[in-house]
This record gives sequence, structure tokens and C-alpha cells, in this order.
Amino acid sequence: MLIKDWEYKKFINNLLDYKCVLIHGQDRGKVNEISIEIINKIGELFNNSLEIINFEPDEFDKSQTYFYELIYQKSFFSKITIIKINLDLIKGEKDLSKIFNSINSSKSNFIIIESKYLLKNSSIMNLFNKTNNFALIPCYQETNIKQSIMKYAELYSLKIDDINLNYLSTKFGNDTLITKNEIEKLALYANGQNINNTIILDAIGDNSELNLNELIDSLGVEKQSHMNFLYEKIQYLGLNFIIILRALNKHTRTLLEANSNNIKNAKDINPKIHFSRHKKINKQLNKLNNDQLRRYLVDMYDLEISCKLNHNIHELLIKKFLLNHSNY
Repeated sequence: MLIKDWEYKKFINNLLDYKCVLIHGQDRGKVNEISIEIINKIGELFNNSLEIINFEPDEFDKSQTYFYELIYQKSFFSKITIIKINLDLIKGEKDLSKIFNSINSSKSNFIIIESKYLLKNSSIMNLFNKTNNFALIPCYQETNIKQSIMKYAELYSLKIDDINLNYLSTKFGNDTLITKNEIEKLALYANGQNINNTIILDAIGDNSELNLNELIDSLGVEKQSHMNFLYEKIQYLGLNFIIILRALNKHTRTLLEANSNNIKNAKDINPKIHFSRHKKINKQLNKLNNDQLRRYLVDMYDLEISCKLNHNIHELLIKKFLLNHSNY
């Protein structure tokens, strides 16, 4: 029986009306999440007196008799047995369908099957779709990534503002397990602090972007010693020189456009820049004039050509450029 989204709560509340559940979809994180929720619910119903058996696919390939026995084998120490099957690892889906077609549900253990997205011609999916005490639960990829992020942020008591929410939504994919793990990591890293851009970049392992932003925001306003220090940090992270040059070029063009429009506060720049960068960018807007910025762009163009022609010394060339465009 197909369980639609709006029927899921009723399904969970009447879970023992079913004996077999097939959860499938491209979003394996959501598949795993639903599987865990079902197991936890059964645990509640049986005071956690349950045994979970992860069925080995190799055993099915060797002998289907073992699987038959496992379906009806009762535990001596637990009130209920749950058998988990990863359908992706089973070679003979049709053979498995035949077994489920002949299951005596009144005597069998509870069975959870997890799978990638199944096509309409899947024999086992069609069986689960038409059998009343079998549940078929499709897991479609999350279309609203921001909603998914906020759901897990609420779970871990995190407050995420709109700017950081937009940033995270561009970094996370559609897999809810990845989203949940990253938000959990963020919660552990923050340890009760308010979430800011620095914490996010540190927690989700994107220090390269944090350091690159610090470097480009320092261009023309920081001393040589600091510019040298920042570039050495970038080198340690192993960023490609093209990424560094393009980031410098893009930022310089942003400053030039802002100056041309007489913008002297970073908060007024569009698209919006995170507030943690405003202080340094404001220094650039107030110190660097249009002629200087245009000269920077010409020098960057020449630098990119030189780096491509002399790749073995590109790091030295970039460092020379940064030191020449520092505040001494």
C-alpha cells in the first residue's frame, strides 16, 4: 500500500498493522531517517525489547532457504525481531519478490527494506503497492533545501539568520542525511554560541573560503607582513592559483562598481555581503579610489598571464603582486 506524505503520521501511529515496509528514493538520507523512525517507534511499543538483524545479501545469493528461515525465526530474548534489507545489494529482485508474495504475515518478523529510487516496472515495488499490510514509502529529494535546514536547526536549537541560511542552502545538496549531519556538526562546534559566518565556515570544513575572503578584503589596506601571512595560509590550503586570482578580480570589480555608485558602506552593496566582512571592505571603499582599482585590474590581468606562462613560479608572482598592493 502506497503511503503518501499526508498519510505518513497515520501510518506511524498504526505501524503494527503492517508487517513489511519498503522505503525507496534518491534521497538516501531520508530513506535512512524514516527507517530509524520506524525502528524507534517499534522500540517504544515493545519497551525496547527488540532484536535488529541486518540481512547479508551474500546469504541470499548463496541460499534462499536461509532467508525463509530468518523471516519466521523468533528471538528468545526479545519481544520482536526486525529484519533490515538493503535492496541495492540484492542481485535477484524478482526472486525476492516471489518470497514476499508468499509470506505468511501473521507469523513473519517485521521487515524493513531500504532501496534507491525504484522504477515503475519494479516487481517488488508493485507487490508492495498492491498488498494491504505492506507499506510502500517513496522518498523524493527535498526541493526546499532551506526548509530542510531550518527543520534540523530547530531540532538542534540553532538560530540561523537569512544570510547564513542562504549560504548554507548553496552548500548543501538534496540529501537530508548530509544536511542533518552538517547541522549536527554545526551545533557541536557552536556549543551554545550564536551562529555567525566564521563558525559556519569553520564547522563545515570550508576554511579555504574564510581565508580567501580575509585575503581579498585586505587588498590595499593591510600591511605587507599581514598580506604575506594571509597568502601563506592560502598556500597551505592548496587552493588553485586561478581561484585566488578570479576571487581577487571579482572583488576588485565589486569595489569599483560600488565606488562608481558612490557607495561607501559595504552593507549597501548588492548582492549582499556577510556583515562579518563589512569592516574591512569599508576600509577599502574609503581608501581605494577608482584609478587605483582600475590599475589593480590591469595588474591582475598581467599577473594571470604571467602565472600561466611561468607556472613553476606562480606562487612567487602572486605574493609579489599582493605585497606591491599592500598598505606597506
